[in-house]
Amino acid sequence: MYHVVVAVAPEDAHVAEKVAAVTGLPGAADAVRVTLVHVAEPGTDVAAVPAVADALSLFAEAGVAAEAVRADGRPTEAVLRIAGERAADCICVAGREESPAGKRQLHPGAQQILLRADCPVLVTGDAPEGDADHV
Repeated sequence: MYHVVVAVAPEDAHVAEKVAAVTGLPGAADAVRVTLVHVAEPGTDVAAVPAVADALSLFAEAGVAAEAVRADGRPTEAVLRIAGERAADCICVAGREESPAGKRQLHPGAQQILLRADCPVLVTGDAPEGDADHV
């Protein structure tokens, strides 16, 4: 089973993009399991956090097994720690809108995960508008 750790922020505007990227992996319903990581105060029911609840619902609709875990500390460190502890095959983070130069920007936390992860990192984002005849 391919294990993907997905970072979920409190007000995660990109949660649907991350879910779509993961559920779009080959054989996702049968071969992928997901751990959603959300940093919150002890005692918080992370499954009740709106962004996490949305992600859990979307994964369930797609038939992909997903669980939510609460983490302590800085979000970047928490995602990397949980990915390591659970031997994740991949970490999924969101990109940011394109810059004026037309290049995809990363949130500082996503950039740190990309630079420090011991496994592949899947960066999601909207497809660019216009012709798609380039790679």
